[in-house]
Amino acid sequence: MNETAMLKQAIGAMLMTGAIEFEAYSWCFGYVDMKICTKVFTDEEFVMSVKEDDWNGGPAASVAAYLTEIVMDGEIAFRPVQEQH
Repeated sequence: MNETAMLKQAIGAMLMTGAIEFEAYSWCFGYVDMKICTKVFTDEEFVMSVKEDDWNGGPAASVAAYLTEIVMDGEIAFRPVQEQH
């Protein structure tokens, strides 16, 4: 399994556990716009769009795929790990 596939799988698991949440609010011009809320990324709340065809194939899968893509492109980043004593 390559790095991209592992990241997509990890993001998918975060979606399933609720660590990353999304709420679709607009379907327009072949895209679905949604609000992403999470504490795992440096931006805790942001908006993103996925292609409606991808969305119809599985909402969580399309969100995981696009989040993986923008993490790999450096558009968003995970929060740094902080040790708690």
